[in-house]
Amino acid sequence: MESAHKATIVITTYNSDKFIVDCLNNLLADESLEQPEIIVIDNNSTDKTPDLLKGYRGDITVIYNKRNIGYGRACNQGFRKSRYPFILFMNPDAFPQQGVIRNLIRFMRRNPGTGAASCRLLNPDRSIQYSCREYLRPSFLVMRALEKYSARAAHFLNKQYLMAGHDHTVNKSVPWLTGAFVMVRRDSFEAMGGFDEGYFLYCEDADLCLRLNMAGWTVDYAAEAGDAVHVHQRRSRLKPLSRETFIHAASIARFFFKNSPYISASGHPTPGHEDTGITLRYPAPTRYPSRPTNVPDVG
Repeated sequence: MESAHKATIVITTYNSDKFIVDCLNNLLADESLEQPEIIVIDNNSTDKTPDLLKGYRGDITVIYNKRNIGYGRACNQGFRKSRYPFILFMNPDAFPQQGVIRNLIRFMRRNPGTGAASCRLLNPDRSIQYSCREYLRPSFLVMRALEKYSARAAHFLNKQYLMAGHDHTVNKSVPWLTGAFVMVRRDSFEAMGGFDEGYFLYCEDADLCLRLNMAGWTVDYAAEAGDAVHVHQRRSRLKPLSRETFIHAASIARFFFKNSPYISASGHPTPGHEDTGITLRYPAPTRYPSRPTNVPDVG
């Protein structure tokens, strides 16, 4: 199989000993993947994760960081080690069905304008996990604060922000996809300068998708690719006053400060605005770079 039909899988771990063995075994058992390149970036785990990863020598590449450098930065680190035209960023608690990764590669090869894509994500009980979303707006934050106390607020949040009304059995171009399981095209990811490393955790996925959309790439929910189960442990919701909560809040603030000029009141990108002036860790021209217009249809 030629390299154009292959993908590099990048997994970032941090105290992931509950999932990483099952995650890797699931990937290595996928017979539809020929010699998959799997790169694991461990962000200085203090549990059994480093020891468990040593059992996969020869099957995967592992980079052990001496400190937790954050999710986006670790993903960029894995990207720089990757070889193939498509890169799948996934969490260690994501478990794709056999054939899903192959199907995502086929989808992206068939759609050369797609910069990022994901399959349908399911919760462990096999219900739909709302992984394609509208861009964050102040109204969504208000509704999130009220959702535990108001059924109307929860309904608004699910229908508008989480796109619960979207038919999750069909393909659709969307504003953004959660980074728990998302495949990118090497050319598009490089053109964007990768994930913005100014986000330690959270919102780096929304930020990347916004930049892709503004540059003319599509971000696609590819339901046809199949399903992946995602355990989806949101630490910031499990522990409201935890460190993760404050990190989440800081990431949301960064997203608004950096990108609000680019998002209209309807929540859609509005190309043509000048840069906000915030210091970014990826190359930031006055206008985001555009998708090449002469991209061949590789079929």
